[in-house]
Amino acid sequence: MDFDFHLWDSPVVREVKVRHTGDTNSLIVATCVPVGGRSEAEIGAGLEQVWLQDLSYRYFEAHMVTLAEGRVQLDVITQIALNAFYVTATIVAETSTSHTAR
Repeated sequence: MDFDFHLWDSPVVREVKVRHTGDTNSLIVATCVPVGGRSEAEIGAGLEQVWLQDLSYRYFEAHMVTLAEGRVQLDVITQIALNAFYVTATIVAETSTSHTAR
């Protein structure tokens, strides 16, 4: 999955760090620094758009956007086909200056 490529291409993100965890609840963690001047809702919508258009498999996907002051989190799961592999991920954008990208 090209998380880093597609997230870097998002108009709401200016920096991305992606790592593989080995944890089945979140196999991939992407931490983003959003473009300044965007609301949490705009950042969440931008991340959701990248997920739906570029990253999720067509067979099955589910996602949840959580907006909180200073943080936007997108938790996702997608499966390529019946009885085939799946991917889980967490995409986090720290929007507060008190938070930094990890």
